[in-house]
Amino acid sequence: MRLCSFIPAALFLALPFLAPSTMAAGSKVELQVAFLYQFTNYIEWPTKLQSGDFVIGVAGGGAAKAGLLQHLETLASERKVAGRSIVVRDVGEGEPLSGIHLIILGGGDSKLLASIARRSKGAPCVIVAEIPGSAEKGASIGFFEERGRLRFEINRKEIEQRGLRVDSRLLGLARVVE
Repeated sequence: MRLCSFIPAALFLALPFLAPSTMAAGSKVELQVAFLYQFTNYIEWPTKLQSGDFVIGVAGGGAAKAGLLQHLETLASERKVAGRSIVVRDVGEGEPLSGIHLIILGGGDSKLLASIARRSKGAPCVIVAEIPGSAEKGASIGFFEERGRLRFEINRKEIEQRGLRVDSRLLGLARVVE
């Protein structure tokens, strides 16, 4: 039984090492999408949100958002989250965030992160961003590069305030900020 729980964590841990030491933009987006999918296996949403479609929102703009939408649509056509279909939603500025399980910001906009964090305060929604120090600025999970590798940080307190539970195995792979 210990081996069964070790294998997914080991595979998740290997993801950053699959990326080249100098990440190309396309491979970076692909890796971020792979991480997002894996995050869904290690975060538990409230019971009322464990049925129906699993909704991933993409906010922001430009090429970063377009790349995320494209790769997430591909993921949605090939995978499921806990047996549920994945729906990808393009989230415009000021648009309601209800029903979104996970939202990622395409591009590095601190104002957008603050707006989304404020608009979704207390909602069971994981916010993922790629802004330096984003987990300290309102994101649940923040991507960052370290020695040419994609890493992530988790704000455990932020996630718990949203009524979500994060598996200790995921915390063990992340840089945890409070």
